[in-house]
Amino acid sequence: FKTINHIHELLSAFMDNFIKFDVSDEVIEKERQIIIHEIKMSKDSIHFNLYKDLMKMMYTDYCIYSDVGGETQDVLKITHDILEKSFNTFYNPENMTLVVTGNVVYEEIFELLENHQFNKKQWPKFNKIKPIINYDKLKEHHIVKTKNDVEEPMINFTVRIPRTLILQKDREFLHIALGSIIANVLGLGSKTFDYLEKNNLMNISFYTKLTIEKSYGYLSVFIQTNKVLRYKKTMLDILLKIAKEPLDKELFEVNKRNVLGNYITLFDNLSRVHNLLCNTIIEGVNIDQYLQHIINLRLEDLEPYKAIFTNDNIYSITYLKAKKN
Repeated sequence: FKTINHIHELLSAFMDNFIKFDVSDEVIEKERQIIIHEIKMSKDSIHFNLYKDLMKMMYTDYCIYSDVGGETQDVLKITHDILEKSFNTFYNPENMTLVVTGNVVYEEIFELLENHQFNKKQWPKFNKIKPIINYDKLKEHHIVKTKNDVEEPMINFTVRIPRTLILQKDREFLHIALGSIIANVLGLGSKTFDYLEKNNLMNISFYTKLTIEKSYGYLSVFIQTNKVLRYKKTMLDILLKIAKEPLDKELFEVNKRNVLGNYITLFDNLSRVHNLLCNTIIEGVNIDQYLQHIINLRLEDLEPYKAIFTNDNIYSITYLKAKKN
């Protein structure tokens, strides 16, 4: 929450929410209907279905691509007792993080928290569950589907990051290294970006996204275009060439300065600082170390990471508009 005044009273009231599960059956039923509605909406989302299909191609684990809200039948089974047990299990100090940012006296905040009933409650031991991701190789790497709700063909390439790389390497540095490679090859100002634009294979729907979780990770490249065959061949060639061709040293330095510049300007905005702290603390990232990684990054440091761009790790799915009868 945000506030200008009465931080102590508001924080105390906020912490009261985590002491005891106090939700009526009427509220539970109301929320149940809202969640069911949201599940139905997500299933109607063409982008969500595209994401799920890609995840199914890369991983056999349902937990990766399942909706966080579960299925409708799961929500219907939820009872007051289940919610209370979940509350007491997961709303545990060992599984929670509190971030306070702003012009406050931190000693007073610590004292308030120390004396709050939240800290006096007898909490059960919290056992963290480590997900085990199945990395069995799947046969299909490139799939085409027809969809009635597709207005313009959608193409999504993904590059699956090998599990060994995620487990063996510093996740912070892995994210920086792969992000630098993508910016160098597909970012604004790159030769590839200019080539795609010049050949009408680039539009405003194009984007890249790098996702690295604790047990799995992937790079996603998305576009909506009518030039399906030409784009797919071109993008596959681009991704495969990353492992073989040298990166642009000048663009590498430009991108590095841009990233550092973005972090510098971020500290001018309290809300952005707060969000950064929340994300880094939850992910267990040391922001000082992260920035130091960027500062010390050299072009040659990226070479080992280019090796992931192989046919074995590249997947794609294409959604075509179904023809009208």
